[in-house]
Amino acid sequence: MRPSALILAVAVLSTRAASAQSALAPSGVTASTLATDTTPRRRPKAFEVSDAYALRNRIHRYASYTTLPLFARNHQVIAVELQAHGRTSDRNAPESFAQDADDVAELLKQLHIEKADILGFSNGGSTTLQVAIRHPQLVNKLIAVSGIYKRDGMIPSFWPFMQKGSFKDMPQGLKDAFLSVTPDSAKLLNMHRKDVQRMLTFKDWPVSDIRSIKSPGLIIASDQDVVRPEHALEIARLLPHGSAAIFPGVHGEFLGEATTGHPGSKVPALFVAMVDEFLAATPEAR
Repeated sequence: MRPSALILAVAVLSTRAASAQSALAPSGVTASTLATDTTPRRRPKAFEVSDAYALRNRIHRYASYTTLPLFARNHQVIAVELQAHGRTSDRNAPESFAQDADDVAELLKQLHIEKADILGFSNGGSTTLQVAIRHPQLVNKLIAVSGIYKRDGMIPSFWPFMQKGSFKDMPQGLKDAFLSVTPDSAKLLNMHRKDVQRMLTFKDWPVSDIRSIKSPGLIIASDQDVVRPEHALEIARLLPHGSAAIFPGVHGEFLGEATTGHPGSKVPALFVAMVDEFLAATPEAR
């Protein structure tokens, strides 16, 4: 039987989340500083990684506040906040997708999860790709939503915006979500600064890294995303076992992102159904 763990960038699904609270990660981050939110369900394990700023009240916050409870119907969900985000502490080093991937791998080790499906949104989508590149033995299937592997994967206006952007440009809903779990404005400013610096210093990954991913991958973007839909298709075609899907709308709208989703929309449920079918399918069936 195939593993039933589902890993989504910034959320992990497993009944063993509490076991991480006293473990020490080689990266210098103790597992107790990796904030987790656990929802036990019938299936043994699953994990989600994303760029969410807070997971308190997972139904009303987080980028996929609509989709998390839907995934929890068939998976056990562990929600994880990565370096400097939400309740997770910072380290004396820049943020990077590679380091986030290593942190996810260490968390899985501490939770005794040998293999999992991984889903990530936005920066979490890029982190998901890095987990599959750097720790292929941990990945069963992956779903990368609005992730990139090179700079031209973003729409042209993104980079000038990042150069000129400031803290005031950060959506208020995301600021409020962070402060609701970590009421420290200095930490919020630090997270914003590191997030911006990560993108400004981002360098293309080798095409060979994407081609090295052997796990089946579903690559998703929106047709009005900050990530070019063509880039999502490019990644899917580079993967030995890749598929792609393009949803209508802006960044994260189809999965109910906290600042772009629409209450009452049925599209997030469609997204979850598509992912569940992808995860349940055997390689032969696809």
